[in-house]
Amino acid sequence: MACAATPKVLTIRVDAQTWIDLSAIASTHSLPLHWNLQARRLELGQEDQMVAWTEGIPWAASDDSATRIEASPRLMKGTWWAPLRSTLRILGNQLGGTLIYDSVAQTTTLGSKKDFASFKFESKKESEIASIRLTHKATYETQFHPPNYVLRIHGVHNDTSLFKKSKLGKLVKKISTTQDKDTLQVAFQLAPGVEDAEVVERESGLALQVIFHKPDAVAEEEDKPAKKQIKTIVIDPGHGGKDPGAVWKNAMEKDVVLAVGIKLRDKLRKAGFNAKMTRDDDNFIELQDRPAMASKWKGDLFVSLHCNAVEGEDRRKKTDGFRVYILREAESEEDKAIARRENKAAELSSNKRKSEISPVEWILLENQLNQFTKESERLAASIVETYGTGPIRKLGTGAGQAGFMVLVGAFMPAVLVELGFITNAEDEVILMSEKGQDEAAERLTKSIVKYRELNN
Repeated sequence: MACAATPKVLTIRVDAQTWIDLSAIASTHSLPLHWNLQARRLELGQEDQMVAWTEGIPWAASDDSATRIEASPRLMKGTWWAPLRSTLRILGNQLGGTLIYDSVAQTTTLGSKKDFASFKFESKKESEIASIRLTHKATYETQFHPPNYVLRIHGVHNDTSLFKKSKLGKLVKKISTTQDKDTLQVAFQLAPGVEDAEVVERESGLALQVIFHKPDAVAEEEDKPAKKQIKTIVIDPGHGGKDPGAVWKNAMEKDVVLAVGIKLRDKLRKAGFNAKMTRDDDNFIELQDRPAMASKWKGDLFVSLHCNAVEGEDRRKKTDGFRVYILREAESEEDKAIARRENKAAELSSNKRKSEISPVEWILLENQLNQFTKESERLAASIVETYGTGPIRKLGTGAGQAGFMVLVGAFMPAVLVELGFITNAEDEVILMSEKGQDEAAERLTKSIVKYRELNN
């Protein structure tokens, strides 16, 4: 009896990218392949070892990790294709080895895993230890963003199964991994009271031990850290340059928010703050660079200024008011629409980013959201209370949440303020006037002063 021929796995070159046929890989390695039409998601693998690609999203997700890929999957020539390099790496990890593509024979084979030898988690009387053993020495760095201790190991790839099988203790509540090109990020979510950790190199650097010590309850009570002083405020006037934002009759969003931003900066400085601006003239700053600037400046608060807008004559007459947003998944379609409009600037980016945060990316934002949501809510509440006494009334409750990309990466309390609707006749007059802009800046200043008094 003749043996069945090994299925051919084709690659194609499109848009300066090499793509590999996912259906053929699935057939070669006996992996179930399912297209979830409703979610626009391609799922490959068994349920407990599944990788999912979502149309239009440059990430691949497994059960507890996410990996950035060169481009989102595409339907071409009647089948699904994904970027060659990241696909081989991701599926190799899921299969427990290294997936190798032979371009001559047009086949994929599974070799042994090269980067990870083992992972072990153990609990001791005074500590818990996560031991990672590598097949080669690698450089690493650590960060502590309570409640997460993050270990970034360069030059290695994630073997998800090693981490999934670990039984955790009381100090580490969860372990999640993210693969970004050739850097593996391992995030340890710590229990309350556990502060920082230490990494010890063993076996000439081939083994890394991350040691978490049990907190001393008495010392913790005596040595509670002082509250962080609210000093540096980063003001982000939205849009700018080639991106005008919302435009209506005599008003352009980029001009209104810049005018208010400059006045706000000057008033905050008089109030004793170190106020900085992401832009103080008509320049275009990419969305991802704005929160990065705030973090670089070690900002204590991040305030992004915008103006709202709607379409349709009847809606323009009836829709007015301000609203203050924090970074969280939107609870209403209206807030989702506002976020998409403000995120349109991402499409002008040199990186051609999309204008909506994906479900996978919300998972990756867990660290930021865990740390700063409560403080952001307090800041938003202070602004709503103070700004609401001005000439522009609240839209609804005055507070909302949505996936604003400009707030992603701002590792500090952060809000986006929609000062009012420039498409509404009454709001537009106020926002375009010198007096209205000065009042907006004055009320924002008072709200930030109030927040400082409550938190210092």
